[in-house]
Amino acid sequence: LEADFPDYTQVVPTTWAGSVRIEAELLRAALKLAVKSADDSHKTVRFVFVFEDGAVVLSTHSAEKGDWATTIPVVTTGRVPGEIKMNAGFMLRAVETSGAASRVLWRLGQGAPSPTAIRDAESDDAAFLSIVMPLRL
Repeated sequence: LEADFPDYTQVVPTTWAGSVRIEAELLRAALKLAVKSADDSHKTVRFVFVFEDGAVVLSTHSAEKGDWATTIPVVTTGRVPGEIKMNAGFMLRAVETSGAASRVLWRLGQGAPSPTAIRDAESDDAAFLSIVMPLRL
């Protein structure tokens, strides 16, 4: 293909505020449920990090489907926001295409809202990296 493509490196942060390691299968399963439970128009899932318990609570709210929530154990490093909203469908696609068999590394940018990155936590090869923008709270 011959075309002028934007320079993708301009949207990939060079420094990260913090990171979260999550078991890939737990996150995939939770995001699949979140997509089904979330409001059809935005598929918004709220991630609330519970630092003293080493966990993240994923929750959705839908006028038609009601409220849904689940808790997943995580390991955080650096500065991680207490809460972040993401599109569950975009997050699910990023996790599914990361190739992560055991753990997902979710890197969080500086300030809010800034790009987040999803990749296989077990691989030092950063050849595949998904950038997902958070939604405004």
